[in-house]
Amino acid sequence: MRPLLPLLVVPLLLAAKATAAQPAPADTNLRVFLPPALEWNKRTLTARRGTQQGTADLAQINAGLTFGMTPEQVAAALPGTPPELNWYNLRSARDYPIEVRYFWLRLDDLPAWRSQIKGCAGQSSYVAFLFTIRGLFRISFRLLPDAACPSLTTAALDLFAPYVTLAPDIALSTRYRSGPAEVVDITDPAAAALIPIRWQMDPT
Repeated sequence: MRPLLPLLVVPLLLAAKATAAQPAPADTNLRVFLPPALEWNKRTLTARRGTQQGTADLAQINAGLTFGMTPEQVAAALPGTPPELNWYNLRSARDYPIEVRYFWLRLDDLPAWRSQIKGCAGQSSYVAFLFTIRGLFRISFRLLPDAACPSLTTAALDLFAPYVTLAPDIALSTRYRSGPAEVVDITDPAAAALIPIRWQMDPT
């Protein structure tokens, strides 16, 4: 009886040669999020993130904004906001268990974020800035499709990508759909009670 191993080697070699001769086409739409480097201790028993990202990193991505800022401070950092904007004249967000107020601006009027999107983003898309009495706790991108931009998945991924590797004690980021809208929420983790509550698009 002939050994089984030699019988298996030849077919495996031929299969490997055929696979090498026909490389799979590159997927240009594939997005790879690299985790930060790890720093190991001398005995290589424990490790920590080699790149620490903090409040300054979040501010760099978010046009200078950080969680906890007042409505006046946020308005001063953004173009096109009225100077008299404050907590008392903000709209109430009724879909939260505590008092939350907000204002919004068109995404096209916010170059710090619009420049991150390579393609279309929908002319009606906007960014909502949500506050508790303690300050800014969420930045919510609401991407709405239109005839010129029926699909917003790529735009949502472009916005979502910079936040993926932020440390969990700095920002909790989520991406989801609500009806036809693509939504990207960047939330202060200190607002733990509000994290699970997602915006629902009003059909009316």
